[in-house]
Parts: sequence; structure tokens; C-alpha cells
Amino acid sequence: MTTAELVFSEGRLILGRPGTDDPTLRAWDAADELLLEQALDVAAGIEEPRVLVVDDQFGALALGLSRLSPIVVADSAVLPAALASNAALNSAFSSAKQVYSWIDPPAGPFDLVVLRIPRQADYLAWLLRVFGEAVQTEQVLPARKKARVIRCRKGTESLAGWPGCWKGYALSGRNGELAVQALPAVFAREKLDIGSRLLLPHVAREVSSLQAGSSVMDLACGNGVLGLTALAERGDVQLGFSDVSSHAVLSARHNVEKAFPEASAFFSHCDGIDDGAGAFELILLNPPFHEGGVVGDHIALRLFEQASKHLKPGGHGLAVYFDVNPLTLFTGAEGCGPQSFRNQVDVEPVAPHFTDGQAGAVDGNVAFGKDVACPLFGNFKPQGDVVFRSQDFDNPGGCMNMSGEQVTANLIADTGGPFEIHLVSGFQIPQGSQSQ
Repeated sequence: MTTAELVFSEGRLILGRPGTDDPTLRAWDAADELLLEQALDVAAGIEEPRVLVVDDQFGALALGLSRLSPIVVADSAVLPAALASNAALNSAFSSAKQVYSWIDPPAGPFDLVVLRIPRQADYLAWLLRVFGEAVQTEQVLPARKKARVIRCRKGTESLAGWPGCWKGYALSGRNGELAVQALPAVFAREKLDIGSRLLLPHVAREVSSLQAGSSVMDLACGNGVLGLTALAERGDVQLGFSDVSSHAVLSARHNVEKAFPEASAFFSHCDGIDDGAGAFELILLNPPFHEGGVVGDHIALRLFEQASKHLKPGGHGLAVYFDVNPLTLFTGAEGCGPQSFRNQVDVEPVAPHFTDGQAGAVDGNVAFGKDVACPLFGNFKPQGDVVFRSQDFDNPGGCMNMSGEQVTANLIADTGGPFEIHLVSGFQIPQGSQSQ
């Protein structure tokens, strides 16, 4: 966890950002600073204001406004633990006793609603209709530090009858089309994303081999498309759906109840897999790689680790990984000169397969980065062909030295190799370089 100090008119807050050790990632930003300043100013003119904080990231707003005893609601299940952790670092600021979600939202009305504008336009429109009845802009304040506060007043349009509430697509399967819908805060709610598209045929194959009554978890479920595919293939399995987003959990539940009302399913709004969820024969995972405006693999790696701990003996998992790190350099060994392979593909879908102490490729063309292979499969013994596509420039000692067509195991941490090296389409080999 990284920590940084936020100084504002009420004092100083030490705020930590759980789940990462990257010192460049703070638990607050300029938007939090400006919102605190303006919210305290507005509240000063209201006698005993009833304040609502919406989608605070890690507790900066909830703790900074603690003197006003704000009610807190968030789509993300990350906030309760982050708020509790940061409250422990700031004894002078009291923490909200409860963090609501959209599964069980707080009741209005409120004198002041403080929210960060989300990245999804539809989610913003949904929020404004929930608490502000499509607010009208009253004042746009000057920008500071690349952030801006907008003051609004209550509007006239409500959520009732709004066509943007549910959006989705039809998923074709062997039993016909399946309607998949989602609320505004859900990833890829209007069309099937590339990662899920890659996984779906493997999901059907894996589920078909399970015994009746087997337990399956759709982790980071989103709209539940992976779990729905599993239920379409086998209606006699038990399906768990878990997601950090309450909108996602509500969406998955909506889709299951509509398409498979008799299914044995449960739904969990939590950051990963709940400790009491038990173990599973099969875990399906299309992990997120965005946290607000931050792109990284720290969430995916944590979810992979959780998944490995919740597999039954003999159980296995199926996941997709997006390699966002370009392959930049291989350092040759045994007389081979340096070879510069430039990746011409920004994002490449990857589907590693792991099962009961082993890991390998789902199909022959998948690839994942060295930096992912080390922590992700540290407890597994890999098998099969794997393409290594990235190198950590911040760790020159971790360069992959190629000897013939093999990468020795000790050069890629505890992943148990060796692996064969194959070229991937989309790579540009400089003239005069050798390929291995």
C-alpha cells in the first residue's frame, strides 16, 4: 500500500492506496482537494446538512467531510476496506459506520451530494437521475490542477422510463440466443468484449466435462456472460457470481433470473472471492485492468492469486489476460547478438490455463508477459508452449537470455520451465537480426 498526505482546510489526512506499492499511485487527487473545499463551503451555509458522498475512491472525501457525518455510497466494494484502513491512519477523523452500495442504497433526500464524475457517461447520467433528477448546471468553477468542480441544482428528469438504464446484446449459443443486459457502470455492457469472446468456447468445453452439482465461480463477472455461458451448457452446476461493482452484481443477477430462473446461483458483491465462499471445481476469470484512470495488472494478479486459493483438489481455472506491455528487447546468449523485437500490437488477448499445480496454454498461439508469468504462476509448474512477449526495463537483471530455443527456468523465477520460444504475428524483426 502506498501512502501520501492530503492537506486541506480541516487538517491533514494520511491516505493509503491498497493493493499497490507503486509510489506514483496516490489515494487522492486534485479532484478530491477541490471537492472538499467546495463541499465544506456549501455545507457552511446549511443548518445540519444531510450530506451524501458518492463513489469516493479510497476515503479522501468521506474522511475529509467527517465533521458533517456524511452518508457514503459506492459502486465499488473496494471502498469499505480502504476507508477502514485509512480511518485507522487518521484518528482525528471519524469514519462512516456503513458504506452503502447500489444493491441496498441509502434513502434520500439530501441537502448536498458530493460525487466525482465517473468515466462512463451513462453511469453519470444514471447517478444524476437517481439523486438529482437530471441536475441543471448552476456554476462551473475555474480549473485547478487539471480538475474542476461543477455546482448543480435539482432538475426535472427522473430515472423512471430512462432508456439508458439497461443496455445489452444477444449472445448466440447452441440453445439459441441469450439476452445479456447490464446497468451503466458495467464494463462492455453494449457488446461482447474481446477477452470474453476469446474465453467463451473454452468455457463451454470445460463446463461440459464437469460432474453434476459441481461448483463454478464467475469471478469479476461483469454482466455475467461467462457464467451464463456455463449455465447454458450445463444447468446442473452451481454458479457463483462475484464482482467489485454492485452494478455488475445486479446485472448478473438480472440476467440469470431472466434466462435461468431455476438455476442454483449466488451473487457476491466483494473485492475478489469472499473468504467464506468455499472452493470450486472451476473458476472463470476475465479480470479488469483499469482502476479509475490507472491501467495496470495489479488487480489481475491479486485475483489470480485468490483464484488459486479457492480451487478444490483437482479443480482448475480459466482466465484471460491482456498483455499491455510491449516486447521491447531480448538479450541473446551463447554468442547471439542483441535482438530488438518491436511489438506492433498494443493489446494482445491471452488465455492461460491453470489446474491443480500445473499451468499451460489453452491454445497454441496464446502469449503472456514474463512479468506476469512470475507472480501469477509462481506456485504452478507450467507445461506446454508459451510465448514470452515483454521485458521489465526497470529490472535489467531479469532479462531473458535465450539459449537455442529454450529459456531456462531460473531466468524466469520459479515458473519451472524450460519454455519454447516462438515468434508471434505482429512483431517486427529488425534487418540482420536472428530469430529464435
